[in-house]
Amino acid sequence: ATLVFTPYADPSTRATQLLSGALDIASFPDENIGRFENNDSFSVDMVNALGTYLLFNERPGSVFADAPELRRAVAQALDPEGFTQVVTHGRGQVLTSVGSAALPCANTDAALLPGHDPEAAGELLDGVTIRFVGTVGVDQGNEYAAEVLRNAGADIELRNLDNAQWSEITSGGGDDWDVTIQADFNVVGSLPSSLLRVMGPPTEDGGRNKTGAVNEEGYDALREAMSTTDPDARCAALGRAQESFLQRVDAAPLAGLAEASVAAAGVSIRALGDYIDPATIRVVG
Repeated sequence: ATLVFTPYADPSTRATQLLSGALDIASFPDENIGRFENNDSFSVDMVNALGTYLLFNERPGSVFADAPELRRAVAQALDPEGFTQVVTHGRGQVLTSVGSAALPCANTDAALLPGHDPEAAGELLDGVTIRFVGTVGVDQGNEYAAEVLRNAGADIELRNLDNAQWSEITSGGGDDWDVTIQADFNVVGSLPSSLLRVMGPPTEDGGRNKTGAVNEEGYDALREAMSTTDPDARCAALGRAQESFLQRVDAAPLAGLAEASVAAAGVSIRALGDYIDPATIRVVG
């Protein structure tokens, strides 16, 4: 059999092509999912493929440098449940770490998060200017978060950028932005991959950490986790790493964005945790 991958940027086009028989498998992150629900001609696998979380720039020149209480206030202003409803139409998963709960050793203790407290947030955010940069991939979430922060009294300067511009700015090591909603596609299905976005060597030093704050305590725990083969010790170390960044509020979990992998009758693909693996495509009929 010959496997052909055809790029369609528009999800509606992908859905139409799949319904017409021009495609055998496609994925959808939006309301096009509904076009295949209760349709026996297709199988639907739902995953939370993309994790989103507030990520703060803590470099000198940012309003969030050396300001954990201000970072906490931003996290308290946003309701992850409301964010999830707006961005995923209720199909997503509220996160309690920088990755899906399906990832091995991911934190599931919501008590470690700042919690939704708009009154407390407003006391600190009133009159604060915040430069918010976002990717158009989660533009609805960016607009929602910006409006919530404005309602809390903050002066929000929002820039919705294409992925290339957004990545260049948030990975450039500069002080020309304060906060973003990180859209994290964890293709390897490994929690350390996502944790390295919020601890360890910063991007300007060749690392993946966009915050600019190394967080030695958390990074030490992460390195311990990556160096052991004992599963219990690994989870214990990853638990300490997650508790560290959550207490510091280097980032604040929001939502796992739901994506549906839809296959026509006679074709299958496997979901491994929250990852759809193209290598598992099979002709079954």
